[in-house]
Amino acid sequence: MEVRAESEPTIRNDKLTRPLIISLVGSSLAYLHYGYMFNLITHPVVLRMQMLNLQKKGIEENPVYLKFLLLLISFFPLGGVCGVYLWGCLADRYGRKSAILISNGISIFSSAILCFDRIFRRFEFSLFVHFFVGIGTGTFSYSVSLYILEISSLNLRGALVTTLLLFLSWGSLLVQTLISPQIWGNEENFSLLVGVIAIFAIISSILLVPSPESPRFLYLQRNDEEKARQVLKKLRGEEDVEEEMEELCQEHLAESSQKNMTVWKLLRFRSLRWHVITVVVLLTGSRFMQTNA
Repeated sequence: MEVRAESEPTIRNDKLTRPLIISLVGSSLAYLHYGYMFNLITHPVVLRMQMLNLQKKGIEENPVYLKFLLLLISFFPLGGVCGVYLWGCLADRYGRKSAILISNGISIFSSAILCFDRIFRRFEFSLFVHFFVGIGTGTFSYSVSLYILEISSLNLRGALVTTLLLFLSWGSLLVQTLISPQIWGNEENFSLLVGVIAIFAIISSILLVPSPESPRFLYLQRNDEEKARQVLKKLRGEEDVEEEMEELCQEHLAESSQKNMTVWKLLRFRSLRWHVITVVVLLTGSRFMQTNA
C-alpha cells in the first residue's frame, strides 16, 4: 500500500492567481504588439509608402528603386538576428521581465523613428529604421514565451504558452484591418499606424512593472533562493511551494554540472540530437509560415 501511495502523481497547483493573471496579460500584450510590429513593417502597403516617400527625394530610376527595395527588406531580418542575440544577453543579465520591459522601450523608440522616416526621407535613415525595428522584433521572439513558461505552474505551461499564438494572430489581424485604405492605410495616417505600437508597449509596461520576476531566473542566475520562494508563493497564492523549489534545486545542480556546455557539445549528445533537430525544424517551419510573399 505504501509503494502504491508513493507512485501516485502529486496534485499540482493550477490556480490562476491575480499576480499571475496580471503578469500573463502584460506579457501577452507585448506579444500582441510584436505581431503587430512584425506584420506592419513587412506589409507591402507600408513598403510602398516608404518607397513613394523616397521617390520625392529623387529615387525614381527603376534599377535604383529595386536595389533600395531589396536592401530595405533585407535590413529588417538582419536586425532581427541581432535582436535575438541582444535579448539573450539582456535576459541573463537583467532578468526575463526586465528584458521584456527593455524590449517595450525599444518598441516605443521604433515607433518614433518610423514617424521621423517620413520627415527625413533619407536612404540611410530608412535602412537604419528597418534595422532598428528588426532589433525590436528580435528581442520579442522568445522573451515573452520564456517568461510565461517560467512563471506558470507545470499544469498550465503548455496551455498558456500556446495562447500566445492567439495574441500574435490578433496583432496580425489588427494590422490587416487598420492598414485598409478606408481606415489608416494612407500617407496622412501613417503616424497613427505606427503609434499603435507605442500604445501597446506602454500598456504592457504598466502591467509588467509591478509583476514579479521569473523565480527560475532568481534561483538559477541570481542564486537568491529566498526571493525565488517568495515570488512562487505570490504567483501560486499558497505558502507551500517546497516541491517547486526542490525542482529548481535539482535543475540548478544539473546546470552546474553542464556550465561549459556549447552548441557544438550539445549537438554531439546522441540522447539529445533528435530533440534538437525537432526544435530546429519546428521553429524554422514557423518562421517560413510568417514569411510575407
